[in-house]
Amino acid sequence: MSTTTIAILCISALVVSIVVGSVKKVNIGILSLIFAYIIGCVLMGKPASTVTTLFPVKIMMYILTVAYFYGFAIMNGTMQALGDRIIYLFRNHAALLPWGIFLGAVIVGAAGGGGQMAVIVMAPIAFSLAKKANFHPLLAFMATVTGAPLGGTTFWSIGGVATKSIAESSGIDADVASRLVSQQSVTLAICQISFMLIMYFILKGHKVKNVVIDKPAPMEKNQKLTLGLIVGSVALIVLPSLINILFPNPVLRYLTSYVFEIQLLSLIGGMICTFLKLGDGRLVIKEMIPWNMILVICGVGTLIGVASNYGVVQMVAEWVGSNVSGHGLTVIMTALGGILSFEHTQGKKFDARSEGYLQEYGQKTHYTATGIGAILEYDSRDFIPNPYRGIYVSLEETFYAKGLGNCGKSLWRTTFTADWYRQVWKGGLIATDLYAEFNSEGTPWPMLARMGGSQRMRGYYQGRYTDNDMITFQVELRQRIWRRIGCTVWGGAGNVFNSLDRFDWSETLPNYGVGLRWELKKRVNVRLDYGFGKKTSGFLLSLNEAF
Repeated sequence: MSTTTIAILCISALVVSIVVGSVKKVNIGILSLIFAYIIGCVLMGKPASTVTTLFPVKIMMYILTVAYFYGFAIMNGTMQALGDRIIYLFRNHAALLPWGIFLGAVIVGAAGGGGQMAVIVMAPIAFSLAKKANFHPLLAFMATVTGAPLGGTTFWSIGGVATKSIAESSGIDADVASRLVSQQSVTLAICQISFMLIMYFILKGHKVKNVVIDKPAPMEKNQKLTLGLIVGSVALIVLPSLINILFPNPVLRYLTSYVFEIQLLSLIGGMICTFLKLGDGRLVIKEMIPWNMILVICGVGTLIGVASNYGVVQMVAEWVGSNVSGHGLTVIMTALGGILSFEHTQGKKFDARSEGYLQEYGQKTHYTATGIGAILEYDSRDFIPNPYRGIYVSLEETFYAKGLGNCGKSLWRTTFTADWYRQVWKGGLIATDLYAEFNSEGTPWPMLARMGGSQRMRGYYQGRYTDNDMITFQVELRQRIWRRIGCTVWGGAGNVFNSLDRFDWSETLPNYGVGLRWELKKRVNVRLDYGFGKKTSGFLLSLNEAF
């Protein structure tokens, strides 16, 4: 059987496992294991013992030992007590309560329980505090779900351990794998803190008033001992590694590599918890160890191991290297992504006409909507802020669930963008932009498509023309004149409409204008545009090109 055939079988098996497992509520790992043995034994003629050796025992043991140790902390209430105390620290600084929830989720997740357990522990506390302190429950939710995964990515927690183990099993050096986990944590920290900061001000967390919170009951002896073991094990993992980075020496390198290792320390910690009776070890094994996650990771790992063992991974790598360019590889790696959006609008000082509109159509003065979705992209631009050549195509689909806002119904939004850039002569290029936005029927006024602004239909103030849907198109000639100075001229058109079947060409609005460019630094322009439209015009000053 050819390597290509094996590759097709393994990929198909993985897809079938995911689909069937999701529909029939069967563990995906078990299905992957079954397919691994069928492909390896029945179709390839290999003994079962050969396939068995491909089972990722190392990954399983990593997760098993960490989950067993920290399971005692969850079982005996140590994690809950820790979360209560973190929140209590902020009782006299109520504006910091959302950040206390965030910090609590980070610490609980980082303490070994992982992101999922941090959400379970912190969510009831967070919503209770939101009610007591009278701040938006959505802010409590955001603080919990942004802090939990951040804590769960530390390299001693379950999430970090799993990531590091998978990387090592793929042939990546242990030190490199550790750096990858650290980089992942730093990147996630920047994103999560930034998002939390935005939500904090949007939902007016800084205006929260002080609240009375009962002092948590003293920690029990078992909880204190458990917390001490956790702090001690984390210290033995982190501190020697940091010291070795600053002052490298062979003794510390040996200790960090073979003694102060997550798996060994977790196993020792779990056994100490068992002998000191800090919890029921049998219940910890039964209820606290994530057996489903272990089976999924190990089952899929075995199937991938079959593919790798018979040259599938090498074949794919060679094909990609021979047939896909650097740009193309980037596209393959980043073509599909997720979307999480939050929109909140509070309208004030409505005029009589606007108030009449709200009453006529039964709309509110304020709306909140949280959306999830996906984005499909193709991007071959040479420099995103100011492209000279390339194509950019994007399709976004966002769903706003009824239960995650106050819109009264579930909504959806589809946006499409297509940009093209090409140099036509020395210092001159043509750029084109096509943009379309479609919203579901009954979309409230703040979420409608609004024409105008600094990117499209320049010269119209944003919202001058508003409706459910919008399509705009523009062509721009950009020309460098002398040294850092350049100019542009553009023309385009746009239309807003209620639905495609009610699109009217006669209501299409024109747009044209000229602009001056000054190169602040290499390929970063300060732009001054003057745009014209139907009975309107205006200046725009901004950085970088409009599209």
